[in-house]
Amino acid sequence: MKPHPHLLAKALALAIALGLATLAPQAARAQAYAGVSLGQARVDLDCSTALSCDRSGFAQKLFGGYMVSHNFAVEGVYYDQGRSRVTGSDATLGSWSADYRGQGLGAYGLLIAPYSNRFSLFGKLGFVTARLKRSLDTSLQGSSTRTERHTNVAWGMGGSWDFSTALGARVEFERVRAKFNDQRSDLDMVSASLLYRF
Repeated sequence: MKPHPHLLAKALALAIALGLATLAPQAARAQAYAGVSLGQARVDLDCSTALSCDRSGFAQKLFGGYMVSHNFAVEGVYYDQGRSRVTGSDATLGSWSADYRGQGLGAYGLLIAPYSNRFSLFGKLGFVTARLKRSLDTSLQGSSTRTERHTNVAWGMGGSWDFSTALGARVEFERVRAKFNDQRSDLDMVSASLLYRF
């Protein structure tokens, strides 16, 4: 059963409230950071009637955040999901190929569990406004494009390692609930990041 968006929104609000509750005693630890991620994204496309289906593409992400305490952060994200391609053939379109590209802006709350002075695990929950574009080329009906924007729940988890007080790295998995042409699908991204703390 898929979690209802309203329940996830309440969970995010609770996580933010708990994080902000730690603001006063941990104010001295507050710190801004920014980073860049590279990885691979996969779109949950329906390929049941396709001749070929490449659901994965090169992905990249820019993010910036603020450590409210050593257990909680808020973060903003821009991501480019890359390109996925599906090809096929039928009587209406002839031979066809469809390229899908996804981009988005997101906001997250992060709950962080430090395990040592350098290593920590984290979970994140938030919302992403995703822009999905499909470019369709057909042998019988020519070319067309379709673009949709939707705001959906997103979540992720990962681990981080601090090389120093300013420089760190992290690995994470993220999932965005996407929607295109009234069909829901998931955008998954696995990435490695470098981040710098100000």
